[in-house]
Amino acid sequence: MCGHILPGNGAYTLFGNAYCYVNRLPVASLSATPTQGFRPLTVSFNGSGSYDPDGSVASYTFTFGDGVASVTQSTPTIQHTYSNAGDYFATLTVKDNSGANSSNTASVEIKAEPAPDLIVSNLVASNNQAKQGDKVTFTATIKNQGQDSAGPSKTEFKLDNKTVLGTIDTSPLAAGATAQVSVNWYTANAKQGPHTVVATADKANTVAESNENNNTKSITVYLQGNKTK
Repeated sequence: MCGHILPGNGAYTLFGNAYCYVNRLPVASLSATPTQGFRPLTVSFNGSGSYDPDGSVASYTFTFGDGVASVTQSTPTIQHTYSNAGDYFATLTVKDNSGANSSNTASVEIKAEPAPDLIVSNLVASNNQAKQGDKVTFTATIKNQGQDSAGPSKTEFKLDNKTVLGTIDTSPLAAGATAQVSVNWYTANAKQGPHTVVATADKANTVAESNENNNTKSITVYLQGNKTK
């Protein structure tokens, strides 16, 4: 080369009368997977389609569009999680080995959708040290901790991972709302010792949730022998 490239615009400073080539600017390309889904939404970004016509891509600057600081790195792939619902435009600019920025800004739209998220926030028993023959009532508090309303669902109570004590209709829940559902266990024929009951929100999977893996809670009750009459 016969001059210095001025970073950012591809211009050059000429030394003498020699013929000089102008640095050709790199081109940014960005793809994302997935581009739509329930929040929190983790997206994999890929800028490996970016190129430099007369050199190499030296750095990639990803901006996610949700207020989180941009990230500049030497590799073309990155993951980012969108915690809040909304439409976001993620962008990529690249810089070549001569210090010039890309002639374009690549962009992709990301849609993080609000969704309900049903959990068993609390599970209690009317008697944790019952005697054989007692009636024990289990009460589960079902909470919608998501950002969208949930339709009607069913809550299952299961004893010792084998006996369903009941599958209880659960009312629709607005975001942040709770409901309580209960079932009775009649212990006359149960063995002495510890027994575990698991409550499962949305057992029938009728509600599309942002997290389908946090729907259960358990409690242990101890039966201490025959009930004294």
